[in-house]
Parts: sequence; C-alpha cells; structure tokens
Amino acid sequence: MLKPETPANEKQRLREVYKYNLTEELSHDSLESIVEIASQICNMPISLITIIGDETQFFKAQKGIEGDESPRDVSFCGHAINKPDELMIVPDTSKDERFKDNPYVLDTPFIKFYAGIPILSPDDFPLGTLCVIDDKPNKLTKHQQNALKHLGKQVTLILELQKKNKLLKSAEEKLRMQANDMEDYAHIISHDLKEPLRSIKSFLDLFVKKCSHQFDNRGEQYIDFARKGADRMNRLIEDLLHFSKTARVSGSLMPVNLNLVIDRVIKDLKYQKEEKNAKIEVSKTLPVVDGIESGLTQLFFNLISNSIKFVPENRSPNIVISSEETESDFVIKVKDNGIGIPQDQLLNVFTIFLRVETKDKFSGNGVGLAIVKKIISVHNAKIEVKSEVGKGSEFIISFPK
Repeated sequence: MLKPETPANEKQRLREVYKYNLTEELSHDSLESIVEIASQICNMPISLITIIGDETQFFKAQKGIEGDESPRDVSFCGHAINKPDELMIVPDTSKDERFKDNPYVLDTPFIKFYAGIPILSPDDFPLGTLCVIDDKPNKLTKHQQNALKHLGKQVTLILELQKKNKLLKSAEEKLRMQANDMEDYAHIISHDLKEPLRSIKSFLDLFVKKCSHQFDNRGEQYIDFARKGADRMNRLIEDLLHFSKTARVSGSLMPVNLNLVIDRVIKDLKYQKEEKNAKIEVSKTLPVVDGIESGLTQLFFNLISNSIKFVPENRSPNIVISSEETESDFVIKVKDNGIGIPQDQLLNVFTIFLRVETKDKFSGNGVGLAIVKKIISVHNAKIEVKSEVGKGSEFIISFPK
C-alpha cells in the first residue's frame, strides 16, 4: 500500500479547508442529495463527499457506509486530490499497487472499485472529493464520468454558498449588536441629560423670581428665549428616550386583530380628535396579522395622531383606514387630507428628527415616523408613502401573511 503524497500547496490548501469550516460541520441536506444522485447515476452502492484535513478524511455526506471519518494516510481521496483536474478511477483495487493491501480493501467496506473527482475551491485548491465506490471491480461510462464531474462542481457551489451564508449571518449579528449598542447609548445619554436640564430650568425660574424687577423688555425677551430653548431641549430628550425605548420592541409574533388595535388608538386620541373635529372612517374588515400588539398600537397611534395634527388651517381632519389582501400580504392604508409631504422629502420622511418645510407651524421633533419605521422593520413588514402637498398623504403598510 502506498500512502497519499502531500500536495505541494498543502499549507494554502488546508487554510482554504478551514476557511470553510468544513471539518466541523459535517452534514448538509443538499449534499446528501448529491451523494444519492451520484450513487444512482453511477449505479454504485457507496457514494461520499469527503473533506481532506491535516490527518483525517471527513465524510461531509455519505451513502452506503458507516462512520464520519477515516485516517488520511489510508484514504483513496488523499491520492485523488493530488491531480485536481482529473477524475481518478481505480477499476480493480486488487490489481493496483497503491491499494491492493489497503485495510479498506481487505476489510469492510471491501473496496474493489473507486472513482473520485476532486472538489475545488474557487481558487482551485482541492478541498476533498465526490467519490463512488463498489465492492466489486467495475467501470464508468463516459456519461457517468461527465455526470460525476458536473456533480462535483455543484458541491463546490453549495460549499461556497454555505460559506457566504455564514459570513452574512456573522455580519448581521455584528450589525445587530452595534444597533443595540447605539440604542443603549442613546437611552443612557438622553436619560443623563435630563438632570442638568432640570437644573437649568430650575435656576432660570429662580433667576426670574429673584431678579425679574431688574429686567427691561429686552431682558424679558432673552429669558423667554432661554425658557423656550430649554423646553425644546426637554422635548427632544423625551422623544429620543421614547425612540430608544420603542427600538427595543420585541417578542414573539402573535395573531393581532387590527380592528381592536385601531379602536383602542382612536379612544386614546379622543381629546385630539374632538379638539380638531376629526372624522375617522375605519373598515370593519381589518385583518388579523402576526405581530406584537404593543408595537402595532404605537405604530397606528403615531400615524393617526399625525393625520389629526398636520392639517391646513380651517380644515377638519378626515382620515380613512382601509385594507386589502394580496397573495402574500395584508395591506393596510391610512389616508388623510392633511398638509401633505413635498415629493423631494418623501424618501427621508422616516429619518429621525427630520421634519418637512412646515415645521414652524406645527409642534414636534420628527420622531413619530422614525418610530413607525422601527416597528415596521421588527414585523418584517413594508411601508410606503404617497403624498401631494396641500391635499394629503397615504401610508401603505404591507404585513406578510
């Protein structure tokens, strides 16, 4: 028996093997299908996808053989990877000096025929093989040889896809952790800013109480500017705290009846609704969607309260909430007759603290729609906006079924 030679580029080859993490994760449904197809096409009882490690041959997928690995120095595939561009065929192992006294020839699984095509990385490093084995001398037709070669290329594609999926999941996890860190940071900073701001407001009030008799009109104006600035800063901090808290909306998605959610929101907005003489029409056939009830309540509260608030002078708000169903989604529409949004600002309307051109006429810090966008992302839903300045806006939300 001859031991397999070590490839000249062994260090680089092993680095590529470990880059794919192939010696640790040893099963994959699509690879199991490949060995099944190879066995049927070649009419062989045994088929394997092997990965050649430093000292061990690992079975990534297998048919007709027990175990998960074998020593590299007695492996057939260790020989096959030395000629990466060739299909290695051993018609009768008993007549081949390399294998006639191999333990796997003399004992289980009694290999008498072997054919293996090297599995190559995109950089042409041999990672292992796709092979078929028989317990009697045999041969492959040209059609079977070509099929085995094509299946080997499919294995490479699957392994490459696995590697990219792992990199993507790792990147997603890092982004998620960074997002959580930023949300925590925003929450902590906002909370810590409240205390010095309270002190500023308290000292302003004390200053006015003790010294107001010394102010002229300009002095009173300056104090008024300072108070309004402190009040605006307080609202900004409150909104940032609210945003960071809403960003933590989480939990298992459960069936939520949107009719009940909207009814509750309208009751919560009773004062604003009566103050503005707002009319709200709601479809009685809103769907039940998978969601987090508290998050959906906040979502529709922000949309409807904005529709009540942002209307032209001398116009009563008119809001229509309707739904429709497609093959894949439940679609909810919230349409109003408000001030509308300029076309050049539609793409940025969900950006935190960004407000439209009418900011001087209406109070608020532009946080509500940023919260809406956060909640939409938690629900794997989509939202789009249609709007015309002076006529109103329509928010269209698609919840996946």
